[in-house]
Amino acid sequence: MMLAGTKIWEGRLNNAHYGSIQIGDRVTFVSPTRKLDAMINEKREFGSFREMLQDNGVEAFLPGDEKDLDGAVEVYRSFPGYRDGEEEFGAVAFKIRVVVDSETSK
Repeated sequence: MMLAGTKIWEGRLNNAHYGSIQIGDRVTFVSPTRKLDAMINEKREFGSFREMLQDNGVEAFLPGDEKDLDGAVEVYRSFPGYRDGEEEFGAVAFKIRVVVDSETSK
């Protein structure tokens, strides 16, 4: 979805690691078959995943998922540590643009 340009926002906990990422930074997303390098074009901080999803819409973060707002919030809270971390850290959203796409070796 990132490669196709349908997922242009990535949401994470606004903890020390993700909160330190800045506009202009390059980040790498890795799956079992692909590696995508992306540029951070925009960064927004929120008090909760609900606020983050309301700001840009569910489709921008979870394209094709057909989740309503409550369902999308639960998707984020289902990630390990995100339910408890949300209250402590809040959420951060990054607008991304893929700059390099490559296959990974298994």
